[in-house]
Amino acid sequence: MDQDGKIRAADGSARRQELVFLAALFFGSIFALVNFIFAFYNLFHIVNTVARTLKGMRMKINLAEKALKERRLPSNLMARLQDSDDGNEG
Repeated sequence: MDQDGKIRAADGSARRQELVFLAALFFGSIFALVNFIFAFYNLFHIVNTVARTLKGMRMKINLAEKALKERRLPSNLMARLQDSDDGNEG
């Protein structure tokens, strides 16, 4: 009888360990799934932020180029007008 009691106690202990292992596996799987979801969510936000930043930089570059072109055109026109004025005076 004493041997049977020890076997039953060992079986109960093994059963408890199995349940703890299964519970840990279940919750670990849930946390891993949530972790992957957050990882892809963060990756999505990083990609969008970089894309928006690059788009903003591209827009700033385009605006700067446009401003430079607009500044050059009047100066070129003024230079042509001055050249034609010099030609008319001479």
